[in-house]
Amino acid sequence: MSRLAAMADRDRRALILGALLLVPGLVWMLGVRPWRASVADLQDRIAVEQDLLQRERALLESRVQLRASLAAATGEAGSAGRRLVSASNQPLAETAVAEALEDAALDSRVLLLELRTVSFRAETEPPPGTTAFRLAVSGEGDFRGFLTFLRTVETHPLLLRVAGVTVDPVIDDDDGDDGEGISGVVEFGMVVEGYARLPEGAGVSDTEEDG
Repeated sequence: MSRLAAMADRDRRALILGALLLVPGLVWMLGVRPWRASVADLQDRIAVEQDLLQRERALLESRVQLRASLAAATGEAGSAGRRLVSASNQPLAETAVAEALEDAALDSRVLLLELRTVSFRAETEPPPGTTAFRLAVSGEGDFRGFLTFLRTVETHPLLLRVAGVTVDPVIDDDDGDDGEGISGVVEFGMVVEGYARLPEGAGVSDTEEDG
C-alpha cells in the first residue's frame, strides 16, 4: 500500500484501470471458459448416452416384435401345413381331393358330371416335400347350389384354390312358345388346385392336360 500511496495520482489511476481490465479477463480465462467447456462436454456426453439408450430401446422393441412375428409365422406355417393332403403318392392325394369335392357337391346339392386330373406347370416351385396338382370339375345344378359349392371349395379345411370358373345357363327346349327358354339350371366348370405333402421320392402323376 505504501508503494501505491507513494505513486503519482496518474500512475495510480493507470494501475487501477489496468487491474480492472485484467481481472475480468483472468476470471473469463481461468473460470468461465473452462466451466463452459465442461458444460458443453457434459451436454455432448449426455446426448451420446441418450442416443445409445434410444438405440438399445429400439433393439429391445424390435427383438420383441421379431419374436412375435416369428411366432405368428410359425403358427401360420403350421396351420397351412395341416391343410395339405398327406398321402404316399400324388395319385392318392388327387383321389383325396376328388372325394372332398364330391362331398362338397353332395352338401351343396349339385351334380358332378366329370372330375379328372389335368397337368399344369406351376409358376413357382412348391416347397420341398410338397406338390401341387389340378383337377377339372364339371357339373350342373341351380345357381344357388353352384354358389354354395364354390364357397365350400374356397373355404374347405384342405388347402384348395379355384384357378378358373365357367358358368352357362341350361336351355330348356320345351319351355316357352318358341320352344326355347332358361331352365333355371346352370352348367359349370371349375379348375381346382390342390396341394399335398408327399414322402421323399414319391411318384408324380403324368396325366396330360387335354382341353
